[in-house]
Order: sequence, then structure tokens, then C-alpha cells
Amino acid sequence: MNEPNINEIAATVIQGQISNALSAVSKTFKSAVAKVLEIITKDLTRYTASKIKKCSHVKTPIINRDHSVYIFDIYVQTRLKTREHIVRDDSFIETLANNDSVVVSGSAGSGKSMFMRYLFLKLCNERRSKIPLFFELRDINVSDKKDLQKFLYYNLIGSSATISESQFLDSLKAGVFSLILDGFDEINHTDRKEIESQIRKLREQCPDLQIIVSSRPDSDQRTESWQTFRTVYVQPMEEYQFTELIEKLQYDAKIKEKFLRDAKGILFQTHKTFLSNPLLCIMMLVTFAQTGHIPTKRHVFYERAFDALFALHDTAKEGVYKRKTYSDLSIDDFRNCLSAFCIITYLKEQLVFSRSALREALRQALELEKLKVNIDDVINDMVESTCLIQVEGTDFVFTHRSFQEYFAAVFISRSPAAGVGTLLDLASRRRTDDVVNLAFSINRGLIEREWIIPTLDQLLGSSTARMAGNAPIPFLKEHIGGAILATNSQAGASIGIFFAMHGTKFLSIANLYRNSVPGIASLVFEAGAPDRERANAAYVNMVRTRDHRLLKSTRVSGINVHSGSLIRASNVFELTEADGDWIMETSIPTRVMQFLTAAQEILDQCKAEAQTQVDVLRMLTPRGH
Repeated sequence: MNEPNINEIAATVIQGQISNALSAVSKTFKSAVAKVLEIITKDLTRYTASKIKKCSHVKTPIINRDHSVYIFDIYVQTRLKTREHIVRDDSFIETLANNDSVVVSGSAGSGKSMFMRYLFLKLCNERRSKIPLFFELRDINVSDKKDLQKFLYYNLIGSSATISESQFLDSLKAGVFSLILDGFDEINHTDRKEIESQIRKLREQCPDLQIIVSSRPDSDQRTESWQTFRTVYVQPMEEYQFTELIEKLQYDAKIKEKFLRDAKGILFQTHKTFLSNPLLCIMMLVTFAQTGHIPTKRHVFYERAFDALFALHDTAKEGVYKRKTYSDLSIDDFRNCLSAFCIITYLKEQLVFSRSALREALRQALELEKLKVNIDDVINDMVESTCLIQVEGTDFVFTHRSFQEYFAAVFISRSPAAGVGTLLDLASRRRTDDVVNLAFSINRGLIEREWIIPTLDQLLGSSTARMAGNAPIPFLKEHIGGAILATNSQAGASIGIFFAMHGTKFLSIANLYRNSVPGIASLVFEAGAPDRERANAAYVNMVRTRDHRLLKSTRVSGINVHSGSLIRASNVFELTEADGDWIMETSIPTRVMQFLTAAQEILDQCKAEAQTQVDVLRMLTPRGH
């Protein structure tokens, strides 16, 4: 769409829609409203031209914060969930009844403000029986008196008012206008309850008035309780929307092309929570531009995502508006509080909370961080200011569980009094989680010094490690989680040996170095397939005919296996020291020793680097101190 001639559109809107509006006004109001509209035609034209200009040009967060772009050059259709159906924005607008009042609910960066601007422009282009008026509710924060009606009146008519407030109210009652109120959640929280009451009262006083309000979800589900409003929800982007958004951004074409190539398909699914949010998607593109790839060190992205949710999203908007948080915590204090909350809930394996459970976890977090602040204020900041927690029915849940893992890692990387080693021992039991990896990425030196060195010292000094070459089964059972044997038939004619890997701290450490120390992968990251032929021959020759375990099918709970062969196996059982003789005929002893050699290499490397740090600091410290 070409950029509009704003004055022409404004004139058309006012001339055509005044006529349409008057034709729909009841006889009770027609005469009075016609007089009011005649008086304020110039004001309406000027106001509409100003708002069309404002809504037609937007600043893209992070990328184009220094200049505006035409909205239709960047806008991607919004999907909205209304009742049980998901519809596109144009379909929603087409079916929007004249007196239908709506709350548009969406999380931070979801594109709800962009949609509200798009909605205003669409209504300006359609000759309906209501004149659209666009207001940004954050502007009411600078008003001495938080009076919604006065705010609307003075923003529309200006200081040189030609009609009275009562006349303006008559035009609202007549249903002449469609009020588009963007950003209810951007009203200072101390004034929000009062403004909410005024919005609902205005709707009751003016049943023919259309009011459309946008807001983030709030912890009390405040807007969803507005009886005369229905709520629609901005939906995450699908892959085609994500692609369209990236293609439309004013950004280096080659970077966009490579980003799309890397991000499409599987990566979109694994990173969907981020790539389906316009703001976070743009952030990931910027990170990609800096690194040349979608970052493997995810903590960098999470850190930027948090900064965006806490601050950048709002500072990218016009004016000097800055969201006033409930708790009034600085970003550092809030991050520390959030990280304490996340480690507490992570260790308890809590992802869903009742309000009382949420308050208790936050109470502990605030006590841990020595912060004195109202708990309910922090809850509201978590739900509204950062959107890291969202409301589902009567429960609170993490918007994405990976945020919990990231902030738990942030807590660990801050060297808490509870002890880094203890916390990482607990985190390492969850093999599918990223807490250990994230903490290592955030503060590698600390993790190596406080956890990896003592842990590997313990491993390599153990009696089972010293005997591993001749007795691999005890070593596997104590430090790796054991080993299992799987046969594909009752006769045991085809078998495979797999490492159980229940989840141990040694495996977590091995995972951290799998790329830099190749030998560490010889045991941990290979399935039993390479041993299949040798293991089968040894087992058949020495054990099969007298192995009572083949007489029944056994399932070993909690075992993770890196091979599809186990799925087809009819017998699965753990190996014991009784299997030691024939195991020695396989490559398992060699691979165990390769693992231990690599572990020693890691330990030596960590100790050398830790000593280097000590030496450097010693050189920097004045003598006598």
C-alpha cells in the first residue's frame, strides 16, 4: 500500500463518517449531535490527520529506533483468538459490530499496539457509522487529575475548546465514536483501578459507544472480568508470519536471507516461543547479525530478551514514557529477585503455581536477596512488566520454562551462599535441562573452580575409576548410571549394549566439553551400536545359553538410550559384575579408559586456567596485601 495523503483521508473520514454517524443516531440525540459535529468538524479533521500520521509511521524496536517506517511496509497480519476460533485481523475487523466493545490482550512484544494502529487506519478507510478516535492511554500518566473523560475531551478538542464537556459526552452517548484506547497496562498501576472503573462506567453510560482497549494480561485477569467487553487474544506468529516479518524489516538483505535459511523448519519449532513473538524475533535477528548465526550460547539471547521485556520494549515508544513498575525495583534487583525465585522453583520442580504457592516462593526469594518489597507488586511485575509469568485460569505459569532454567543458571553463576557445587549437583540430575550449560556459559571460571575441579578430583580418585580398565561395570554403575543389554528375541540372537546414563554430574561435565575434548564423547555420546558385533559374539559364546534373564522381558525404568534398537528389543536388563568376563571382550573397557583420560585432560586444563587466574590476580595485588 502506498503512503496516504493524510489530509485527504482525514477530510474524507470526517465528511463521510459524520454523515454515516448522523444517519445512525437516534432521534433523541440527532439534533444536538449534529450541532456538535458541525462545530467540531475542523477539530476532528485536524485530530484525525494527526492520528493517521502517527499511526501510519512506526519505529521498529531495536532496529529502526531512530526513524519511522510506513506501517504497511512492516505490518504482518495479526491472528486473534476470539472465543474458540482463530481469525485474521481483517476478518475480525469486518465482523466487528458497531457497538461491540473489546479488550485486545497480548503479551509484551506480541504486536498488539501495532494491531491497534492498523485497526484505526482500517476503520478510517471504511465508511462506517462511527468515527474512529485513537488514544494512547499512557499519556494520561502526565495528567494531574486522572479523569478519563477530560483526557479524551482535551486530546480531541484541544485547549481552545469550541464545545463543552457535556456536549462531548452527549456525542459519546449518541454512539458517534469508536474509541480505540491503546495500552491500558501502560497506565501507572497506582491509577489503573480508577481508570478501569471510569472505562466501565463510560461504557455503561454510553451503550452505543464502541470501546476497544489493548492491554497485557494481568495477574488478576482484570480486563477479562469486564462484563460489557469481550476479550480477544493476540496469537503467536506462525512460520509464514515470521518469514514475512523478517523479509519486511529494513535490515541487511544478506543477513536476513541467511537468518531465514537457518531459522526455518526445525529451528522454528525448537525456538518457536521466541521466533513467534515479533519483538523477540527481531532481537534474535540482531543477535544473529552480530554473531553470524543463531547463537548457541543461549544465555546471550535470554539476557537481551529480559532487557527488552523489562525496558527496551517501552523505551522504543515515543516520548519519555517509561513503564512504572509495581515494585519499583531496579532492573538489577529485579533480575536478582527473579533468579532467586527461579532457582527455588526449579529445585522444587514447580512450573505451575497457585497464587499462594507463588507468593511463598517469592517470599523466600526476597528473603534470600535481602529485598524488602511488597510480594504482590513483584507478582504484578512478573506478569505485566516482563511477561515472564502468565495467567492460565486460576494458576500462574512460566511463559516459557526455559526462562526458569536461564534465571536459575543466573542465580548459580552469581556464586550464591548455598554453594555452587550443591546446586549444580542437583541440576545435573535433569539431563534434558539447560541449567548446567547456561551457568557454564555465563560464568565458566566459577563453575570450573567451584564444581568441575572438585567433581573430577572425586571421580578420578575413586577406587572404581582406578579399577575401571579391568572392572568397567562397577565404574559405569557408580558414575555413569549403569549399562544395559537389550536382545531382540527370546533366543538372544541379536543384542546391543547401551549406556543407561540416568543423569549424573559426570555426564553433565562431559557434555560441557564434548566439542573441545573429543575423548570425552567416546563413552557418553555413542550408543552400543559400534559394539554390536563384538558384544553379540562374546555374549553368545559365553552367556546366552545359561542366562536366566532371557526367560522374561524386563523394563529398566528411567533409562535413556541413544538408539532405536532398544525400542524393538524384547528383553532389556541391567548388566552387573557377573557380566564382567564377556564385557572384557568388547570395546567397553577401552572406551571407559578413553573417558577417564579425557576427564583427566579436562581436570588438568581447568586447574591450569584456575592457577593462571590466581597468578594474574597476585601480580595485580600490591605487596603486603
